[in-house]
Amino acid sequence: MKNHRHFLVRYFTGRIRVSELERELRAQIERVRATGLRVLHFNGHQHLHVLPEIYEMVTRLAEEYGVVYVRIPGDRRPRASLSRRLSMHGLNYFGRHARDAEANVTTNDATIGVARAGHLDVDALIESLGSVDGLTELVAHPGVGDAEIGSVYDWGYEWDRETEALCDERLKAAIDLHGIVLMRIAHLGNERV
Repeated sequence: MKNHRHFLVRYFTGRIRVSELERELRAQIERVRATGLRVLHFNGHQHLHVLPEIYEMVTRLAEEYGVVYVRIPGDRRPRASLSRRLSMHGLNYFGRHARDAEANVTTNDATIGVARAGHLDVDALIESLGSVDGLTELVAHPGVGDAEIGSVYDWGYEWDRETEALCDERLKAAIDLHGIVLMRIAHLGNERV
């Protein structure tokens, strides 16, 4: 498959078989589990897992394999380019419908960071903290070595900048100021970090 846009065209024209996706996802889960690692959460590239039918399959597999968390995109008040805001409108639409689906898995109430994916700096992160309400997942793409990563992925992301932003002391101070409690997915429903 070329990219997520190509996938969406095929999906909306009925040329994606969810049963084939399920076989692939099962194979990926089994491969990870064979290493001894525990699969804790599900999300999909470009959030394609929230599309109807696919989301139902994903949550069913999450329940079957004991996956405790499935991300649902839902940025509140995203500040981004017009094209990115339109994309967020679509993601939020499918996210709302996914939240309404019956599933026995934990999902987030909102996300922050999706609208500015790959281009988060410390100021953008601090600004986004005002949208945190309930269980909110920060979606970020930190990394080290923009040139090397960029030679593999042509997304134009600023992985180094996001890493620096996430490590910035001003962000930690802002998190404390907002009274936000950080937690790990592995501890959902248990202890917080």
